[in-house]
Amino acid sequence: MATQREIVLAELKKRPLTNIEIQQLVCTTCPHSIIRNIRSFYGYESIESEKCIKRTKYFDSEGKEHTSFKTWVKYTWKGAA
Repeated sequence: MATQREIVLAELKKRPLTNIEIQQLVCTTCPHSIIRNIRSFYGYESIESEKCIKRTKYFDSEGKEHTSFKTWVKYTWKGAA
């Protein structure tokens, strides 16, 4: 049986992953702990973190303009040190 770290690492080697994708992949509520575990095993530079931001403008029922922001982190495998 493969561990969560092994499953996430195998998928990271194929493509970049976000927190939500890691949660769905291994059914965890703490995806950053798996990333931290991989980094402690292979070195901090083995995984690159990229903060992504999406800005959306919308209008409420009164016609006022609002802006909402969504942020997430995308993890990319760079290789063992």
